[in-house]
Amino acid sequence: MPAIILNGQTHEIDGIVFDKDGTLIDFHATWGPILRKAVDDLVEPFDDKEIITANVFKTLGVDPETMHSFDGPYSISTFDKIYTVVATVLYQHGMKWTDAEQRVFKIFKQAAETPPTLDQLTPTANLPEFFNTLKVSGIKVGVATADNRHGTLDTLEKLQCDTESIFIACGDDLGLPAKPDPDLLHRIARMWGTQVSKIAMVGDTVGDVYMAQQAGAVSIGVLTGAGTADMLCPYTHAILDSIQHINLK
Repeated sequence: MPAIILNGQTHEIDGIVFDKDGTLIDFHATWGPILRKAVDDLVEPFDDKEIITANVFKTLGVDPETMHSFDGPYSISTFDKIYTVVATVLYQHGMKWTDAEQRVFKIFKQAAETPPTLDQLTPTANLPEFFNTLKVSGIKVGVATADNRHGTLDTLEKLQCDTESIFIACGDDLGLPAKPDPDLLHRIARMWGTQVSKIAMVGDTVGDVYMAQQAGAVSIGVLTGAGTADMLCPYTHAILDSIQHINLK
C-alpha cells in the first residue's frame, strides 16, 4: 500500500484530498486583489467609505494593508456565507437589509463568478507533475474547496490539471456536505472504497485540518495560505511549508 512519511512516521494511505485556495494556489496573490476591487465597488455610494471598508475587511478576517486573510470567513466560508457576512456590515451602517443583500449579491457574485486569470494564479507546486506522481504511486487525488464548481474547474484547467481524474467537491455542489463537515471525508472514503483513516487531508486553514481530525483522517497543514503553524498545530499530524514537502515512501 502507498504511504507518506510525516515527522518520521509512516502513514499508509489510499488517497489525498487537497484544499484549493491557499494549498494548491497562493490564496493572497489570487483573492486579495479580487476582494479589494469588490469592496471598493461595494462602498462607492456611501459617505463613510473608509469606515465601512475597514469594517468589511475586519469582519471577513482580512488585513487591509497586506490583504492576507487569517483563518476568517473570507478564507474558509462558501460565497453564500460571505455574502451574508458583508451584507450584515452594510445593514449595521444603515442600509435596509433587502437592499444590503441585493447590493452585496450583485457585486460579490460578479467577483466570485469571474474566474481568476492565469496571471493571477500562483500554484504552490507544478500541479500536473505533482498529481501524476501521486497517481503513479497508487494514491487517489481529490480537491475539496468552498469555491464554486465553475471557478474551481476553470482554475484547475488553467493550471493544466487533468480534472477528469481528480475527485472534486465544491461549495455549491448538491448532495455533498460542505467543508468543514467531517462527513465530506467519510463520503469521499466510501467513494474511493477505503476507510477514512487511509485518507490524508491537506489544507491551510483550521477548518481544513479540524475537519480532518474530527473525521479521523490523516491531517496535514501547509503554510501557503491563511493558517499559521500555531493555529494549525493542535489539529494536525504534521505541518509542512507547502505540498511540495509531502514525502512518499
